Amino acid sequence: MDEMLINEFIVVFMILVFVIGMGVVIKETLKEE
Repeated sequence: MDEMLINEFIVVFMILVFVIGMGVVIKETLKEE
């Protein structure tokens, strides 16, 4: 695999994890109210 491809995959993976994590936090916050 090319290093560029690996770097892009890592960036996309981190963005996905961040978005999912934020979604969970928002859901928990709305649920408590």
